[in-house]
Amino acid sequence: MQMRTLTEVRVIKEGTENDEEPSYETRKFYLLHWGMSVKHYTVAICEDCDTGQIRCFLPESLKIIGQEIKK
Repeated sequence: MQMRTLTEVRVIKEGTENDEEPSYETRKFYLLHWGMSVKHYTVAICEDCDTGQIRCFLPESLKIIGQEIKK
């Protein structure tokens, strides 16, 4: 059995990226690993709970909401 860290991230809603004022939505991600970006910033490597898409976020944009048992 493996535990995964569940996080909440506020991201730009798809389709509004190029708007003058983009819309935001809160999505749930699994925190997979802490890594380094090209410019030597710490980044959180996360997997979208719904789509499985892998994305990177700055640590301050994450809100840890708990842990979940991997199915």
